[in-house]
Amino acid sequence: MHNITSSRTVADFPPGTIVRTEPGPLIGSRLPADTGVVISAWGISGMVLVWFWEMGQPVPGHSVYPFFPAEAEPLTTTLQNLPAAEFATLAQLTDHTYGEAMDAELTPLAAALRHAALTRIHQHARRTLAARTHHASQVGRIFLAVVLDDDGRYMGSNAFALGWDCTRCAPQAIDPYLQQTAPCREPRAHAWNQVEDWRYFHGTSEGHRTLAPRASTREEAYKKATEMCERIRTTGHL
Repeated sequence: MHNITSSRTVADFPPGTIVRTEPGPLIGSRLPADTGVVISAWGISGMVLVWFWEMGQPVPGHSVYPFFPAEAEPLTTTLQNLPAAEFATLAQLTDHTYGEAMDAELTPLAAALRHAALTRIHQHARRTLAARTHHASQVGRIFLAVVLDDDGRYMGSNAFALGWDCTRCAPQAIDPYLQQTAPCREPRAHAWNQVEDWRYFHGTSEGHRTLAPRASTREEAYKKATEMCERIRTTGHL
């Protein structure tokens, strides 16, 4: 049954829009109901050309069909967040076809693909930079979930650092005796989570603290943590 909202217009389908088609009941058997990409508006007919790229290169009547706006539903997926493999296939097919029979029709889609490619590159660069910055802030530090005595002195701690053997970063085994380890990726988060678990278990925020001294060994970190706790206990700050 054709039940897509009919209030949309061609303006709602700029080139590069990912759509799910649902042909009307009178011609449904002649048009595919599938996921495709809008190539361009189709003349002055109030229709849009939709290319079902999984069917191969854009060929009218085979993988490209005109649809009224009421017969296509824009999806939340866009060219910017289309899976990398699908985006590469779509771009490659467009490049191979460009300059042939559908040159004029493909021009708007080719422009949309170029814009999306630049956007995807910038998004990847921002994510990579953020990951590197996050990682760099943990290099050279040992993160300690510290237990204090009643006077606020260092009693002991659980230590975490990048690259150390870590059970939390490894897949969890059903049998705890068979638990494997993996290089630690999130030492800061592990220390904070450990302290929060202790506070929840004991019902108080007293007696626990997270510290991150610069150190290369556990022993060095423990020594610095003892000094840091004493400084906080006597002066109220580091």
